[in-house]
Amino acid sequence: MPQPFEQTFFASFDDSDPGGIVFFGNYYHIAHRLFEAFVISTGLDWSDWFSGKDILIPLVHSEADYKAPLFAGKNYLGRVQIENLGSSSVSVSYQFFTEDGEHECAALKTVHVFVDKASMNKIEIPEKYRKALT
Repeated sequence: MPQPFEQTFFASFDDSDPGGIVFFGNYYHIAHRLFEAFVISTGLDWSDWFSGKDILIPLVHSEADYKAPLFAGKNYLGRVQIENLGSSSVSVSYQFFTEDGEHECAALKTVHVFVDKASMNKIEIPEKYRKALT
């Protein structure tokens, strides 16, 4: 599997509740933004993953562990890594750390399956994607 992708992100006010703590559902929003940057870093075009011309890669499972709150107005370190690459699915892990990388605040996981858009049947991961993800 490739090395983890890391990027600093800013916890925005609009992601937070009135107390300035990032709303739990918005952790997935942050993870998705990090994943978009990760996809581009692999050499794939953004549209390869997200346009859905012939292949769709829908989310089929997600989970999250919240260990410490994220606060609006602060920077954090996000890490994205391919956890498992199967024949037709990919598991992606996300970790959010304090900006210095010392303390983990959250860990998320998503699983995506590759499907043929016309039939909506599961397919083998095409070589272009497999190469970019390994």
